Amino acid sequence: MHSIILNPPDFLKPCIFYLLIFPRGLGIQRRRLVRRWISEGYSKQSVERHAEENADNFFSELVELNIFQQVQRLSSTNTIQVYYQVNSFIREYISRRVEENLVYELSSDCAITTQSRGRHLIIQQCWHRDRIVFERADFSRLWSLTVFGKWEHFFISKSMKLLRVLDLENTFGVKDVDLEKMVKLLHCLKFLSLRGCREVYHLPSSLGDLRQLQTLDVRHTSIVALPASITKLYKLQYIRVGANLDSEPTPSASSSSCLPEMCRRPHLAGAEAPRGIGKLTELHTVGVINVASIEGMVILEELKKLTQLRKLGVSGINSKSSGKFLCAVSEHAHIESLSVWLDKDNEDCLDDINHPLENLRSLKLYGLGDKLPAAMSSKDLIASSRSWTWEWLLCCQVTWSTLLGCRSFVFCDFMSSSPASNFVLKIVEERSRSPTRR
Repeated sequence: MHSIILNPPDFLKPCIFYLLIFPRGLGIQRRRLVRRWISEGYSKQSVERHAEENADNFFSELVELNIFQQVQRLSSTNTIQVYYQVNSFIREYISRRVEENLVYELSSDCAITTQSRGRHLIIQQCWHRDRIVFERADFSRLWSLTVFGKWEHFFISKSMKLLRVLDLENTFGVKDVDLEKMVKLLHCLKFLSLRGCREVYHLPSSLGDLRQLQTLDVRHTSIVALPASITKLYKLQYIRVGANLDSEPTPSASSSSCLPEMCRRPHLAGAEAPRGIGKLTELHTVGVINVASIEGMVILEELKKLTQLRKLGVSGINSKSSGKFLCAVSEHAHIESLSVWLDKDNEDCLDDINHPLENLRSLKLYGLGDKLPAAMSSKDLIASSRSWTWEWLLCCQVTWSTLLGCRSFVFCDFMSSSPASNFVLKIVEERSRSPTRR
């Protein structure tokens, strides 16, 4: 590890130095960093692999070198999420070796001057937000802007013409009018994250002007529909939208159930997608799309055209739309992760699933009620797939008798069973004589 830090290979060097953007002690999600690396050009597509695969490999190498420390936290749906923190010793060492003006950090009483020309600007929560000082700076060479804490409208400048990455995850005070200004001035954006910005209600129609955009993350905002202009973003690879909402507790399925007496069914509000989303053929991650509206059937038909999809999340599935949904999904050869939210009182609508997805690694079903889909007790569905470990995460209430009747599965693990929470059951398919944990 010491030799890697002292003299990192050329392909890893920018990835390592880039870690200085994130404050000490901050938990970083893997996908956030990977998507930023791609937008910065640190990971590119090769003959053998997509850019995301290469970036994932870079990340795995840093994990193996103990540059990251893994941290587990409970999400809003009471599932365990993995975060990564940069090793404090390594972070200090990197900061001494990084070239001057690569990363510029505004914190406490730090001043920014006309000579401040860092490629990456970080605005910490503790910075005093001095507009006069900020507007003196030259941002003509700035590639990324990351803000923690309170947003101010003057953080976006006309001089930020080269900005590729705008990361405002969990920043508070961002409003629709600020977003309109961002889109108007930042035409080179490849990465835009407004995740957790609850005061953002709409994406502007001018979003279609961001022709270089590859990543759009607007989860946990108040956005309920994607604009029609998004269909102009032909380079878009990654769309994340939707928020978990509180829902009424549902009683246990039966008195013999081993589940908690009260469980909350996760209620997710996805976003409606416009007609024409099927034109975005570079998309490999999409979710969560709400297909409960009248237009939902059309959107399900559009999903068939997204042949590169590897991760898909859909909400609003019911008895009327389930057939078209299953037909659309069955045509995706590359899909690895599928999350489905059923409408209330539609627990049986997935019983007709009969097309195994060869590359599927993770299936998450929400709103099943008290039983599994009929096909999940069929060994034929599982046996026809490749011999990998599958994870079926079922956010529902299932009795032990139901599980014991599902002979295809041999290992059960309670990930969360706290009172008044979502019950998440992890069931892993047998791939050897002895069941193993992932």
